[in-house]
Amino acid sequence: AVVNHGVHMERIEEAARNFFKLPIEDKLRLAPHVYNSNNTHRFRGYTPPSANGKELFDATNPALTGMSNATDESRAYLEEPTQCPPSQPDFCKTIGEYWVDMMALATKLLSAIAFGLGEEDEDFFARALRVGPPISCLRFNRCAHQDPKLKPAGAWMRRRCCRPPPLT
Repeated sequence: AVVNHGVHMERIEEAARNFFKLPIEDKLRLAPHVYNSNNTHRFRGYTPPSANGKELFDATNPALTGMSNATDESRAYLEEPTQCPPSQPDFCKTIGEYWVDMMALATKLLSAIAFGLGEEDEDFFARALRVGPPISCLRFNRCAHQDPKLKPAGAWMRRRCCRPPPLT
């Protein structure tokens, strides 16, 4: 585990808990098209537990606005912005700040790895994070068996899924 990293986890954990407390109808409005035919998003948003036994929320670079300059369709979909619940106006601000903090931490870790491998250019790996707008995705997980109304996906999922922290 990485400790003393400077990323304040309390705010993002509270935001994730509050999001997952929303009624299922509100969360499904943020679900990609495969789970909500009224939504044009393909990747970002809420995934219900019926998909794989846990609830998920995918968030991305807060700088992505949906106005992609991508020349191919596949890249344009990867540049979808994070969908935000209207009932939680600070949610996207909080997860956006967390995304920026985590990218900064990832850059530092990649530089340390390059140094540890003897690479003369400590920026060797971190440079890859700066090619175009970063499309890295954060996934917030909530395991179904934490809610008695939702069925667990089995013993394997209980062992693999719900060890702290709830964010990946």
